[in-house]
Amino acid sequence: MTETTAGEVLLKRIDAIIAEVGTYPHAELKSSNSPKKQGTRMLLVKCPKCEYQVRTTKKWLEVGVPTCPCGTLMEAEDGDEEPDGDE
Repeated sequence: MTETTAGEVLLKRIDAIIAEVGTYPHAELKSSNSPKKQGTRMLLVKCPKCEYQVRTTKKWLEVGVPTCPCGTLMEAEDGDEEPDGDE
């Protein structure tokens, strides 16, 4: 089963409970289905000559920019870009 719906009997019982208990005395609860905050920021690094691309962390870019398999020094893209997940 992937989904259930409340029937007439259940809806009447829920209404009775709500009438007896009253409103919830706190702020609205948020759903846990919200997107999770990104923990690790992977940065895109591209070869200006052949467009070969990889992702790395800021830590490793501070050590040094990698060299492409074609022998060209790669360039880091702007850090505002979100990873697209297809690499």
